[in-house]
Amino acid sequence: MQHLIERAVAALNGVIGDTLAEQQSPLALKMALVGDGGAAACDDDGALVGDSEAAGRERLCLFVHGNCDCDRTWWQRDVAYGARLREELGVAPLYLRYNSGLHISTNGQQLSALLEAVARSHGALSELTLVGHSMGGLVIRSACYYATLHGLTWVERVRRVVFLGVPHDGAHLERLGRLATLVLSLVPNLTTRVIALSGERRSAGIKDLRHGYLLDEEWAGGGDERLLPSARQHVPLLDGVDYYAGLATLGADEAHWLARLFGDGAVHPASARGDRWLGRGLELPSDNVRVFPKTSHLGLVYSEPVYEQLRSWMS
Repeated sequence: MQHLIERAVAALNGVIGDTLAEQQSPLALKMALVGDGGAAACDDDGALVGDSEAAGRERLCLFVHGNCDCDRTWWQRDVAYGARLREELGVAPLYLRYNSGLHISTNGQQLSALLEAVARSHGALSELTLVGHSMGGLVIRSACYYATLHGLTWVERVRRVVFLGVPHDGAHLERLGRLATLVLSLVPNLTTRVIALSGERRSAGIKDLRHGYLLDEEWAGGGDERLLPSARQHVPLLDGVDYYAGLATLGADEAHWLARLFGDGAVHPASARGDRWLGRGLELPSDNVRVFPKTSHLGLVYSEPVYEQLRSWMS
C-alpha cells in the first residue's frame, strides 16, 4: 500500500507539483537523497548519515528519476541497477527524490546545492557517476551548468554521466499536446476552450520537457509557452567527463516504423541521442551511444541489457 501512495504522490507532483509548492502543500515533495528502501541518506546539512550505504564510500552513483516518477522506480525492481553495482563494482548507490513538477532549472539548482553539501562533508568521495532517466537527465545537465556557473566543487568529482531516454531536444508528445491545446483555444466553443484551459494547467516541469529547457532564462518571459524552441540556449557538457546515452525503440531498430513514429513511446531516438533540429546538439561519440530495441521508455530503468551496458560503461 505504501508504494502505491508514494507513486501516486510522485505522479501528482509531476502534473501539478509547481502549484503544490506555491501553496506550500504537504503533498509537495522536498528534494532529498535516499538509499535502497527509501531511507534518508543524508541529514539536513547534506552530510551522509553514518548508517547509509554511501557513507565512507569513495565511489558513488546517483540515480535521478523522470517526470511523474519516484526514487522507488530504481530500487524496487527485479533488475535493481544500484544494488547490482554495489555488489559487483563496489559503487554505493544514491537516489534522488524530487518534485518533478517544478521547473527543470529549479530542480537543477537545488540538486547542485545538495551535491555541493555532500561533497564538502564527504571527503572520501573521489568518483561520482550520474545516471538520469528522461527528465532526470535534464535535471543533471542543469545542475552541472549551475555548478560550473557558481564555481562549485562537486563537479570536479564527476567522472561520467549516463543518459537513459533523455529528451535533450524535447519530448514530441509534449509538443503535440501544446499544439492541440493551442488549436482548441482558437475554436469559438465553450467546451473546447475549457479543455484547452485544462491543458494549460500542465506543470512547469512538463512544459520544460517540450523543448528540453535547462535554464531559468529559457522559460522566463513566456518561453515555456512557445511552440518552437526559439528561447533555447546551448548548454555545454562538462570538460573531462565521459558522457553516454542509452536510447530505446519500440521497434526492432531505429529504422523500424514504430521507432520513427513513436521512438520509445515518449522520446524520439534523435532527441535521446542528443541531436537537435535547431541549434547545436550534444555530439556524443557513436561508441558512447547504445540503442536498445523492443524496449519502452520505462523499460530503460529495469532492463537486464541496459544494466549490463551501464556496468560496462562504469567499469
